[in-house]
Amino acid sequence: MVNCTEGHETRADFYFEEPSPEEREKVVWRAIARAFSEPATPDPGVAEYAPTQVLAEHFRAKGYDGVIYESKLGPGFNVAIFDLDALEVLDVRLYPVKAVRYEIGDVRNS
Repeated sequence: MVNCTEGHETRADFYFEEPSPEEREKVVWRAIARAFSEPATPDPGVAEYAPTQVLAEHFRAKGYDGVIYESKLGPGFNVAIFDLDALEVLDVRLYPVKAVRYEIGDVRNS
């Protein structure tokens, strides 16, 4: 599993000097964490999730079983499994969604 939970809460990274290679890698993974956590709009004509789909396909092609990422719609994690046949189901429970709230704001003020 690829853990894409690091840096989910980080808004942006700014540097006045070129960061070290290690820090650049952390910045990239934080951006990936934020991207996977962004909820997709219900509009099927909008492919804003395409970059994360490309990343997920790359991870799958490299042999990973799935992606773990934080939810922006509530506490906890989401798990995307690439091969459901690789799982052993131990328990099944239904958790109905009671509400989803979107908050719209000016990008410059977020």
